[in-house]
Amino acid sequence: MLLGSVSASLRSIGVVLSSVPWSWTLAAGLGLYLTAGGWRFLYVALRTAKRDLIRGLYVLLRVKYCIRQHLRNNSTVPSMFAHTVALYPDKPALVWESTGEVWTFRELAGRCHQVAHWARTQGWGKGDVVALYLESRPLVVVLWMGLAQVGVEAALINFNLRSDSLLHCVGVSRAKGVVFGVELAEGKKGEEEERVREERRR
Repeated sequence: MLLGSVSASLRSIGVVLSSVPWSWTLAAGLGLYLTAGGWRFLYVALRTAKRDLIRGLYVLLRVKYCIRQHLRNNSTVPSMFAHTVALYPDKPALVWESTGEVWTFRELAGRCHQVAHWARTQGWGKGDVVALYLESRPLVVVLWMGLAQVGVEAALINFNLRSDSLLHCVGVSRAKGVVFGVELAEGKKGEEEERVREERRR
């Protein structure tokens, strides 16, 4: 019975609104919105319009312009990084909050070059894929950027993956190698021992 009365009320509102010009409907809707407490939202929207529309639009257009320029110039992430290092060599590039460790762009670039040299000694080059299976830390950035400097693509593997999921992700990436953290190797060893025990029980 309640459902029928609600349905009838909605139909009658629809009939009334369909016979009224759209401008009246809009004004009535705005009035209903404002009386229902929506004035606060409207006030905030008007107060922040300058910031949101003008500054936000400026930032968006600037980013789009920069991306277009980089695409036009065939820029790569390593070349953009090298440009940034040249501009700000002694500014902080990475801050590791848990340890308070700070690396400048110059230090970061030096570590990336070491990784690039190491990657070449491994026989990895342009077009190869290497999986990175590490917990989150600054070394991930160093490895990713160092590998990119020699044209190696880094497949960032979620460090929470284990067993079949991990094997699937590494397999799908078609990685020529896997760089992993020692803390994850210990976990893998324990999982492997558990799997062997399970197979022996069967």
